[in-house]
Amino acid sequence: MGELLTEEGLFTQAEQMLQTYTNKGLLDAEALAHLMNSFDRLYTKRHEEYVAISLSYHELNAQFSKRDAEFRKLVDKYERLRVAGETVDQGAVAKLMSAIGRFLPIR
Repeated sequence: MGELLTEEGLFTQAEQMLQTYTNKGLLDAEALAHLMNSFDRLYTKRHEEYVAISLSYHELNAQFSKRDAEFRKLVDKYERLRVAGETVDQGAVAKLMSAIGRFLPIR
């Protein structure tokens, strides 16, 4: 009973133990303790994976929010330049469009 079980193996063993208890009223205390420890390790592993994914999500979301704010500023600046019309330096517009292009890769 000292071997590590796969997730599927854990559930299979739990079902077998429950069936044995239901049918015969027998419960192996050592096997039950091992099963509970295995479930605890599985839960801990899944929780750690969830925390890592959650942190990664929050980091990516923060990066997205920052880039979204930068993009909106660039678009606003472009709109102001476009409204200004022909008095605008076309080089400034080209630089601005290049900056916007970093956010929107055009193929």
